[in-house]
Amino acid sequence: MRTVKTNGFFVDLEDPPSIYRQDPSPEVDAAWERISRFEYQMISSNDVRLLGKDPRTTVKAPESWGYGPDAHIARTEVSHQMHCLNVLRKAMYPDYYPKERNGDPATLPLWRPHATHCLHILLQHLTCTASVDVVTYNWREMQTHPSPDFSINRQCRGFDAILEWQDGNKVPDIEEKRRQWLKNLPDGATEIRRFVQCHVDAMMTDQEKNARGENHVDGAREICRNTRESLDASPCTLRPDKTFRRIVPDH
Repeated sequence: MRTVKTNGFFVDLEDPPSIYRQDPSPEVDAAWERISRFEYQMISSNDVRLLGKDPRTTVKAPESWGYGPDAHIARTEVSHQMHCLNVLRKAMYPDYYPKERNGDPATLPLWRPHATHCLHILLQHLTCTASVDVVTYNWREMQTHPSPDFSINRQCRGFDAILEWQDGNKVPDIEEKRRQWLKNLPDGATEIRRFVQCHVDAMMTDQEKNARGENHVDGAREICRNTRESLDASPCTLRPDKTFRRIVPDH
């Protein structure tokens, strides 16, 4: 931990200004990519238990990767939080990032659930770690009311050290490994139910619904509520074609 004074100015007065506050450009995108990219690290079954999770349901790396029979894939939470912040940043610039909202019609309905998921992830993090650092006020020229000073001295982790650790402990050549891996899902793999389609349907706007010609959005949330417990509790099997089939118990 180290003491850092945050830049709380409404207008960035740094020279040069922080690249994370600049308008979109290839350089800005590269900076955000560096702090938000996902890298796999490996943890053991005991590590999984210490996280309060069941190692029978977490994904193991194939032994062909060279990490042995007890290596579960994982990544740091901060990489996801930075990804979410980047999603919201891009939403500020729809002309520069048109594909984020106006790209492939097949994935367009996922944009709003993705953005609201990211918003909620960051909200939960902020309320969980709720800072009680103290904001003072100053008098400023040409202002008739006190102005808050958001430049706070606080104790911070060394984020660059975290990035270095991630890079030093990542699974190398992950894209190629992942492509081969997903072609050969292990028999008997345990699936955790994802409510993607149910959630997407519930989040679709009328415009998006009409664009897809679907009329089942109104009941989607009710369907989610009625089936959530049974779907979460129901077993699943792996078809010969390596796709999952969910067995839903009768009510």
